[in-house]
Amino acid sequence: MLARTGGAHMAGRSLTTEDIRDDVADYKHRALLHLEQGFGSLETAVDAKCLIERAAEISLRHGLEDELLELRRIHERIEVATYAFLLDQIPFDLDHGEYPPEDEWKWSDYEHTITRSRAWGLDVTEAEQALTRARQVAASWARGYDDPEHEEERREQRARRRSIAGVEDAVTGATEYGAPLQAGPARDEDGACERLPVELASPDLEVNAPDSELEEAQLVGTSACDEVRDSPQPDPPATSAPRPRFSLAGDLSAEALQRHFLEVEAAIPARRTGAATAVELWQAIREAHHHGALPLTGNWVDLVSVLHHRGLLSHLPSDRASRAALTILAELTPLVRRLHHRRWFIGVGP
Repeated sequence: MLARTGGAHMAGRSLTTEDIRDDVADYKHRALLHLEQGFGSLETAVDAKCLIERAAEISLRHGLEDELLELRRIHERIEVATYAFLLDQIPFDLDHGEYPPEDEWKWSDYEHTITRSRAWGLDVTEAEQALTRARQVAASWARGYDDPEHEEERREQRARRRSIAGVEDAVTGATEYGAPLQAGPARDEDGACERLPVELASPDLEVNAPDSELEEAQLVGTSACDEVRDSPQPDPPATSAPRPRFSLAGDLSAEALQRHFLEVEAAIPARRTGAATAVELWQAIREAHHHGALPLTGNWVDLVSVLHHRGLLSHLPSDRASRAALTILAELTPLVRRLHHRRWFIGVGP
């Protein structure tokens, strides 16, 4: 281009209309070549946009308005391709939401990219899910937790501890005020003594009785609960993941697997949250097995994204629906297992 327009200007030679059209055509060709090859980086997208803007500037300067319509269309294609490239980067930059950005300005950049991509008609579901998950994780980090699941787990543990402490405090309070418990104190499921109706050990005991009699009455109530507390209790059973409803029992033949796929699909509960997604996900898992695309390991976002990109899922389900669907399937089949509170395994494995 410089050899023609710039060189001609420096030599004092005027350009013909044909020369100018050739320059515009060269700019368009180079921009379209970038589009066909795909944008491997943001710099490539910027280069393609600059080429079209330069062609439009030359066309306006030399009165070639008939070139502007095509240049505008190419520019719109570049805009769409640019935002498609930026949109694809969001889940990877955020690791599907598990690693929120540390810089506040990046949040605004991600939101702007999603807004503009939606305006250009692009599917922003995956990017929105990653950004929503990143905000949830960032909020949990600010409160001192690893992620929302860890925060919920710790809150449930604290609630259980408060419940047990409340029962024990009720028992302690009853004995402190000289209200003996009945001879056979009951035990709740956590092993703590339940608070029982207050009774005096002797109906003839009055309030103004000597201190020795009051102390004796208190001992009648406390001894029964202390006896139960001090008695050895069996160790609680080791917790383990519940076995799925349907098992393969070591039979991995094609007929057994096909029968297993049909049994699980028929057993998916229709009225539970995530049931519809579970059916679609199970069908995608069956197709992935037939195509040799299993096993898969990762969080729920990774798994549904892989199945979607391979054309086995027609759309990306929401974060809540994905987790609910995986939970349903894990209750039914050993082919879907939860390895960690946010990592899953799909496939035949140990």
